[in-house]
Amino acid sequence: MVAGSVRTASSEPPEQTRRPRAASLRWLAIAAWVAAGVLFLPAVVQTLQRRWAGDAFLHAAVIRDIAANPLHPHEPIIGGPQESPYITPVSLVIGWLVRLVGGSGYDGLTMWAVLNTVLLVAGFVLLCRAITRQPLAAPLALIFTMLLWGSRTWIFSGVLAMNSLGFVLPYPSTTGLALLLLHWAVFLHFLRKRSWWLLGLLVVITVMIATVHAFSAACDAIGLLLILLQHRKKLDWKVAGLLAGGVVVAGVLTLLWPYYSVLKLSNAGPAYSLVHQQLYVATVSRGWLILLCAPLLARRWWRDRLDPFALGFLVAVAIYLAGGLTGQFAFGRIITLVAVCAHVGAALEIADWLAVSGFPLPGRLLPVPVAGVAMAVLTFGCCIGFAGSGDGLVQAVSRGKLPGFVRQGAQRVPDVSQFGYLDRAFGEGDVVLASQWRIAVPALANGAILVVSPYPDAFTPDDAVRRAAVARFFSASASAAQRSAVIAKYHVKWVLWGTVDGPPPAALGAPAGTGPDKSRLYRVSAETFH
Repeated sequence: MVAGSVRTASSEPPEQTRRPRAASLRWLAIAAWVAAGVLFLPAVVQTLQRRWAGDAFLHAAVIRDIAANPLHPHEPIIGGPQESPYITPVSLVIGWLVRLVGGSGYDGLTMWAVLNTVLLVAGFVLLCRAITRQPLAAPLALIFTMLLWGSRTWIFSGVLAMNSLGFVLPYPSTTGLALLLLHWAVFLHFLRKRSWWLLGLLVVITVMIATVHAFSAACDAIGLLLILLQHRKKLDWKVAGLLAGGVVVAGVLTLLWPYYSVLKLSNAGPAYSLVHQQLYVATVSRGWLILLCAPLLARRWWRDRLDPFALGFLVAVAIYLAGGLTGQFAFGRIITLVAVCAHVGAALEIADWLAVSGFPLPGRLLPVPVAGVAMAVLTFGCCIGFAGSGDGLVQAVSRGKLPGFVRQGAQRVPDVSQFGYLDRAFGEGDVVLASQWRIAVPALANGAILVVSPYPDAFTPDDAVRRAAVARFFSASASAAQRSAVIAKYHVKWVLWGTVDGPPPAALGAPAGTGPDKSRLYRVSAETFH
């Protein structure tokens, strides 16, 4: 019997009832897997179409540089030998693979997306199977993860809603979340079997999460502690000793990671506050559907006061609120744990409830065929952007290929090939100056480096000086001498001038190209403003 289930010996259904119910549940599970696959389709199509934005250009640059310098990759944003939290075990493997088979950073991102898809599905399946024998739990968890967010949710790392998944599928944050699910599943199996090889796997996954994505590691640690609390009675001296030894080994290996200091990154939390402020904008409209899971989590908590999903949800919500009240917006990344606990917990509860209730036997409440049709209608609506928390395939397919009634008002994402003019202009390692991160990051994937990181940077000693220089260059009151000094100091070869920067100085001359974001590319030298 599944731990925490409401099933008792007296409530076991008779054999003639149990068999058709099991068959119905199997068919319902198959239908749910089909629906989950169709819901995942927009993200896959978007990745294959390479309709990415934002951080994707940075991660493509990381892969590109690792492929070019497999043993000693440079810092991918401003160049040089300094540490970089973007060089992780996974990005190294992907970069080495690109070097072996050939291709671009974008090709590597596509490989990464495929890897993350496999890891995510495996994570949901293995975690749910570690808790319940009901086959419906895993596909329901996937469906809830993609749909139960808000009317229009965040497009952000760690958010796997339909309208965000296509952007973040090749991101380290998605790898971190998938590893989190696998970590919890392995931990549950270790507490039952106490196997050495499971302990070794726990250590490996711990190091992977800690070096791949710090925010996922924080969420993972909270979940592991809550699971351990629920299974505290299994924690004898032998298990405690094994776990303590595993923590020490994992900690040492993490600290020995040669490409950046995990401790330095963890101490840089305040620097990441401003970039996460949007996670506190329109929270209700962007996340109200998560609250639909609350009654199911309350049901789990009522049966087991230490249920890790119910407690994890409460702890994560408390941390999220604390971040908003104190202005520490980096705490907003805990929204990943809020969603995981809500969606997986709700899926487990529904799957277990269906296994012991009369639903969905014929003639009870909602017959399976009707449920299947309803699920198909909802899935179709989500895929064309009429339902669920996203624009579906609308954002993944070229506008010209969309029917007119869908095309109107569709969210558009440029194909990365539209930034190909940068690749044709830049030489490898050319220094680019830009004022806005959205304008700057496409240059990274096309072989350039920047004067200043568009992201919080805890590893560049003169980061503040660089930011001041960029602000001075793009100031409307900047003199020709000031601009020339910035160009000379940082060996700038190109300037990307965006529409937000106002009219460009006449000294820049004619642009060498114009991007889909209307930014203009100018070639410059120290003599340009003389």
